[in-house]
Formats: sequence, structure tokens, C-alpha cells
Amino acid sequence: MSTEKPEGVVVFIRHGDRYLFILRAEGKSLAGLWCPVSGAMEPGERQDETAVREAGEEVAQPIHSLVRLGESPSRDDHWRLHWWLAEASERVATIHSPREVADLRWLTCAEVRALPDRSTIFLEMLARVERIGTR
Repeated sequence: MSTEKPEGVVVFIRHGDRYLFILRAEGKSLAGLWCPVSGAMEPGERQDETAVREAGEEVAQPIHSLVRLGESPSRDDHWRLHWWLAEASERVATIHSPREVADLRWLTCAEVRALPDRSTIFLEMLARVERIGTR
């Protein structure tokens, strides 16, 4: 039996001073919470490839200029998460996977910090995003 945790990618998608957040659909992990786009890595897939794929699958948002922010365990310690920042040339996101995404919004960092139920690691990664600044 393998003791390795499955790996996932969380990606802050930025356009100007706003970040794309999705409301997790009922029946999904973290249902009812506003989160960055995220998803499981597929076998043989690189982290940056997972970020691009998940952005396309969940919200049909093209991304580029990916920067790795760090890694952490998930809040339930079941997953190993890899955190990334990506740029969006334009805001074209739509709900592409309604089974996973109930709603989406482009939020400022202040609005993100005001969301309920933010974990310490989430806030740490958001601070890293802010330190990187806009490109």
C-alpha cells in the first residue's frame, strides 16, 4: 500500500489587480467555499500543465506566465498541494464545469482576505502573490 499522498495544484489566476475565484459546487470537496481554481495532477503531468488544464476545464480561462509559490498539505492533510500564480491576458472565464463550479468572480486581494474560512496556508500564499506584484 502506497503512503504517498495524491498531488494537486492550486492556481491564483490574476488579471490586473483581480483574481479569479470559484464557488465550489455542492457535492464537491470544499463545497460552498470560494477558492482559486484547483485540481488533481494526472499521472505524468507536470504541475504547470495541471494548472493550465484545470483553468481550461473548470472555467475556460487561458493562462500564461506561471510562477510557483510553494507547496503545502491540504487542510485535511490528505493531499500535497502545489500553489501557483498565473496571468490571464483577458477575463473570459465562464463556468465550464457546473458539476465543480457553482459561480465565479474576479476579486481584489482585500476581497479575498475578507472571505470566510481562510486557512493560514491560504493567507500565506496570498501574501506571496502580493509580494510578487503585477507584471
